[in-house]
Amino acid sequence: MSEPAYLLRYFFEWGSATCLWSGDARTRDAFGYPINARHLPLSDATVAEIERLCTWYQGALNQAYPPDPSPWRQEECDRFNIAARTLLAAIRQELRQGFTVIDERENLREDPDLDAYLRDPLGFRRSEERPSNREGYFHPRRLKDCTLGAKESNNSSLE
Repeated sequence: MSEPAYLLRYFFEWGSATCLWSGDARTRDAFGYPINARHLPLSDATVAEIERLCTWYQGALNQAYPPDPSPWRQEECDRFNIAARTLLAAIRQELRQGFTVIDERENLREDPDLDAYLRDPLGFRRSEERPSNREGYFHPRRLKDCTLGAKESNNSSLE
C-alpha cells in the first residue's frame, strides 16, 4: 500500500510570496505551513510563475486603504484568473506523484464600487447594496468605534 499523498492547498494571500499551503499535519511537518515552492519537485519555470503571480496578486490590494476597492478592472481580474488556473494545472501536472493539490482560490472580480471610489477616494463610502455592509460585518473604518464600545462594556462589567 502506498503512502498517502501530501495535501497542498492552492490560494493567494495578501503579503505572501507563496500560493501553496499545507493541507494536513503530514504536509506541514514536511514542508511547513506556507510552502516554499523551491522545496517541491517543481520546474524552475513553474517556481518563477508562482513568484510572478504572487507579486502580481499583491497589486490587486488597494495600497492606500486595503478595505477600499481593488484598483483592478474586470479585464485585469480575468487575466489574473486565467494565469492562476494555468499555473494550477502546471503545478498539478508536475506534482502528479505523491501530491494532491486542492484549488481554494476565489476568482477575482472588479469591485462594483470601484467607479465611486475613483471619483472621490477620500470621501469614498461603500454602497449599502453590498451584502456584507447590510449584514453588519466588520469594516476596519469602524474599528475604533467597535473597540471603544467593547472597552466601555468590559470596564462597566468590572465596576
